[in-house]
Amino acid sequence: TNIGLAYAYGLSKKVNLAARYEFLNGRTYEDNSFGANESYKSIGHYFSASARIRIKDKNMSVLIPVEFYFLSAADESAGIQTVSPQFIYTHEIISSKLDVTIAPKIVIPLNESFTENDYIPFTGLNIGLGLSKNLSKYSLRPELGILFNPQSISGFNYNFGFGFTAKL
Repeated sequence: TNIGLAYAYGLSKKVNLAARYEFLNGRTYEDNSFGANESYKSIGHYFSASARIRIKDKNMSVLIPVEFYFLSAADESAGIQTVSPQFIYTHEIISSKLDVTIAPKIVIPLNESFTENDYIPFTGLNIGLGLSKNLSKYSLRPELGILFNPQSISGFNYNFGFGFTAKL
């Protein structure tokens, strides 16, 4: 239910700089004092600035985004800042037509409230495809991801996304 836009600029053959915005539109679920699950409409905004650095050939890179979330649900608001380093490995399956990307990451909060109580960073994994007649010009990019709290078996989120990239 989110929609966004990103722009990346190739600073060199090995470094890309990017900016991204997403409108976040979803639901938040919480247990109330009677043990019932209550649903609240939640909305927010996501901004990020990142550097992607190629570390070997075209297959491996490191992405370092600094992220800002501005969220509101049920008359409460929060601002969250994170840095989420990610290792990205892309393998071309069919030359210029199909690739697969695997990208593990950790999410490190920069807010003091999230760093208390021996906080362990969330960990995640995204798997995506690139589909095109010519991947160097444009691609359709479906992606599936999971993000989980290593301290809690039940504390995880999953996402599905679909993107379109084009070289301008």
